Amino acid sequence: MSKSYAMALDLKDDPALLERYIEHHRAVWPEALDSLRALGIEKMKIFLLGRRLFMYVEVPDEFDFPADLARYTDEPRAREWDEFMRGFQEKVPGAMPDEWWAQMEQVWDLYDWPGMKRAGECAVSDSIPTVDSHQHFWDIDRLTYPWMPEGDSVLRRSYLPKDLAPHLERAGIAKTVVVQAQMTMAEADFLFDLAASADSIAGVVAWVDLTDENVGETLDRMQRMPKFVGVRHQVHDEPDERWLLRDDVVRGLRELARREIAYDLLLRPPHLKHILELADRVPDLRMVVDHIAKPEIAEGRMEPWAEDIARVAEIPGMHCKVSGMATEANPATWQSEIVPYVAHVIECFGFDRLMWGSDWPVCLLVDGYEAVKDGSIAAVGSIAPYDYGKLMGGNAARFYRLA
Repeated sequence: MSKSYAMALDLKDDPALLERYIEHHRAVWPEALDSLRALGIEKMKIFLLGRRLFMYVEVPDEFDFPADLARYTDEPRAREWDEFMRGFQEKVPGAMPDEWWAQMEQVWDLYDWPGMKRAGECAVSDSIPTVDSHQHFWDIDRLTYPWMPEGDSVLRRSYLPKDLAPHLERAGIAKTVVVQAQMTMAEADFLFDLAASADSIAGVVAWVDLTDENVGETLDRMQRMPKFVGVRHQVHDEPDERWLLRDDVVRGLRELARREIAYDLLLRPPHLKHILELADRVPDLRMVVDHIAKPEIAEGRMEPWAEDIARVAEIPGMHCKVSGMATEANPATWQSEIVPYVAHVIECFGFDRLMWGSDWPVCLLVDGYEAVKDGSIAAVGSIAPYDYGKLMGGNAARFYRLA
């Protein structure tokens, strides 16, 4: 994790000096840059308004500011750069005697204050837990799962909340959204039973028959279940690539939209090109793409997935789960292989519409729960604390309207 600092300094009241200061920052001396990087500084940005400079700095949690920053001038050329810049600068009013850049006090954060809570929305604060937005439970003694390969020693066993609990504790995850793994109402009842007795389950994404003429009545009953938050159908297993656009399916999806129920899109890349039409036909449907639409990571193939998901990301309100990637990559190298795909969805969706999910226990085919969490975050790269909060819980709480 990182922490951030905001600093202020003025430039001297001389337009010529101001222009020269800007010009010099188009070609900062390499030794000065190397010295800053050697301190472990993760981000440093300087902004200018009139004569006032504002510097934003992100550093590791263990960084001792300003003691560590003082080491910057240990390198002679960096010290020379610092002295050279002081010829353009002057301290701001209110700076402490031992300060040059004055440290600013944070007075407000959009994503970290108790009042930031509206109907149907949650803020990222201490009151909002970390959330795994996508995991499964199943009981092979109670239900059958046709998609499980015969003889699969990893998946073909029961996985229940007591099995996940120690992993959540070690990974620092407080709540989860459990997602359907079988397309029956019996499985929906099973998940609701688990949710009633497991505090860690914040929401249930269940299956309903969207083609049923009475789906509205079914949804009304399900909405009386305290932790029902969404619906999913295993679209990627349907022989008809345009299944989502069938009239009977669209009618069912409109019932979801009318009740403001979220819908999880379980897709593969060929399905993405149809989602724009779906959004036109059901414009008020709140949707999230599961597993970044399962691109062919093991083959290193980006297109047409990259172009198609960029178009899907343009749909207002569309979200995406940074989940299920390890099993689409080569087991030994999945952590490095997912990096360009994660970078692309960050570029397309931004951190306001992404949510992390483990896809446990399916992920066990490749790696453990904690490793999948750590590998996913590593693929995200440098991230501001408030963006991390959104990715790791805030967005899921808001999208699924978790209690």
